[in-house]
Amino acid sequence: MPTVPFESSLVRRFQLARAPTLEARLPGTVPIAFSRMRSDRAQRGRSISPRPEEAFTFQVPLIPAEFSDFRYASKAIALPEVQEPGRVFLFDLSARPTVGLDTAFDNVRCYVSQKAIDDLAYDRGLRRVGGLRQRTFGQRDPILFHLAQLLVPALNAPAQGRAAF
Repeated sequence: MPTVPFESSLVRRFQLARAPTLEARLPGTVPIAFSRMRSDRAQRGRSISPRPEEAFTFQVPLIPAEFSDFRYASKAIALPEVQEPGRVFLFDLSARPTVGLDTAFDNVRCYVSQKAIDDLAYDRGLRRVGGLRQRTFGQRDPILFHLAQLLVPALNAPAQGRAAF
């Protein structure tokens, strides 16, 4: 799957000027995509619901944000008042999450499909993992946070970073 659909989908869904994206993949596997989603100002309205799919995203805030009106499977869900850097938010795309865009934000997003998870497990002789779960929504995760920070230069210059991925 080329990078462009990931980027164009995020630009449209989150009212962004751009969403630089890089893909990582092992030969014969489905890609895992990393994108930078950044808006320097609050927007009107809400994000557009993604098409339902067996996939997950990790959203890693790089700056504090105050997203409101979060909906998961059409149900309102309470977010922490401030989504702080250092916290990671896991979203199941089959639940078609949406959020009010009434805040500036800067996130690194990691997209991984259930198929990619299954392929990785199979390649390592492990049983199928039935999805991903997070103990607490917005859990602190210093490893993913630092990984997101390390990805920013590659996402800012995707042409140079593509070979590494």
